[in-house]
Amino acid sequence: MSFFPGMDQIAAAIDFIRAAAAGDRMGAGLALMGFVQGPNPGAFDDIIEGAARNADEVVDAAHVVPGGNPQAGMQSRAQEIAERGFPEGFNTMEDFELFGNTLYSELHGAGYTDVIPAFAGSSASGVSFRPGVPFDASSDYDIALISPQLMARAQELGIQLRSQGTRTAPLTQEQLELLGLGNLATELSAQAGGREVNFMIYLSEDVLAGRGQPYLNVPTTGG
Repeated sequence: MSFFPGMDQIAAAIDFIRAAAAGDRMGAGLALMGFVQGPNPGAFDDIIEGAARNADEVVDAAHVVPGGNPQAGMQSRAQEIAERGFPEGFNTMEDFELFGNTLYSELHGAGYTDVIPAFAGSSASGVSFRPGVPFDASSDYDIALISPQLMARAQELGIQLRSQGTRTAPLTQEQLELLGLGNLATELSAQAGGREVNFMIYLSEDVLAGRGQPYLNVPTTGG
């Protein structure tokens, strides 16, 4: 299984964004067809979401220096992170566990006792969706909240779902407040030294794993 979109897929995603912005439905459709024929069709949403946050990075993705093997490098870095057990941005496993304790405490306090949180994105892979750009001090944390309870509540509140109803888009602050998690991002960001923290809800871990990208479950110390 390919963990990352291929270079042709990234170029197709860029073409899709440009065609959609120009109102070119035929061009957008052709670009989408080019993407889904690549090694990791499930990565399309991630690239589009990344484009919404920083369109310039997606455009630059088409200009990766040729001759290298960025996918191999990303997979190697993701393997290193998985083996040490904690994501980028943390100095030790103990720091990661303290962060996890706060996260679990907030979730359980709001009544969501079935949640399995997992770090995804560049903190788990070591690089952003734009190949070759490393996780750094300006990078944010993307946390998947795997929970049928949360998903059911999101549906009740009318929060828009994606991927055939198996996940949400990144939650807004307003949506977090509706879910009873209004302080979650603020508290965790403060604990992470001011780093932005984003959340998405997933119906199951299989859905997250099925996207073909690295992730790292947040441990619980039972405290």
